[in-house]
Amino acid sequence: MTPIYLELVSQRHFITRPFIFMLMAFVYAYLIQGMPSSLAHAPKVLVILAVVTLLTEVERLFADDWDTGRLELWLMEGQNLEGIFLRKVLIFWSLSVVPILLLLAIFFKSLNLPFPLAFVGSFALAGVTLTALGSLLSVLLLGIQRLVVLMLLLMFPLMLPEILLTLGTYEQAIQGEAVSILLCLQLGISCVSLAVCLLVVPAIVRWSVQ
Repeated sequence: MTPIYLELVSQRHFITRPFIFMLMAFVYAYLIQGMPSSLAHAPKVLVILAVVTLLTEVERLFADDWDTGRLELWLMEGQNLEGIFLRKVLIFWSLSVVPILLLLAIFFKSLNLPFPLAFVGSFALAGVTLTALGSLLSVLLLGIQRLVVLMLLLMFPLMLPEILLTLGTYEQAIQGEAVSILLCLQLGISCVSLAVCLLVVPAIVRWSVQ
């Protein structure tokens, strides 16, 4: 199996999406300068921009491996597909979700918006769920053209509960209310999504290649 640091280098294209988010967020922040009424909606807009940005990249989790024949090679070599899946989730989360979370912190601070620690945990958990569900859809849609548009149409409704939970956590945190129930709910969703995809994704990959 490829060493993790080499795989990080080979998947470095994932880090381009945070720059796209940075550009969109910068334009939005510039447009709402001097408009106090728009600041109330800024957290919602920035979170939705972040999620949409991630959704446009998650479809590449297995697409490149399919195009280059690596999926078939892994099966021929008897590679541990479950381990490969977990590595891909970790790599995408590290190269895409974490940088976007750091950029969110920068833009929130630049707009003088609070950035509670609970929101950090909430968005990080939402990123795990997004990556797991995105990997499932990416293997189901292998070989289909215009996958980005289809992925957005399918994934955004699935991620809507996570978006609402993340924004709900943010609102309750800045008001000083308890957020443990929301965070526990998101943790449960993330664990279930990851566990189900860990079982289903390798099975779909084997079926697709064979």
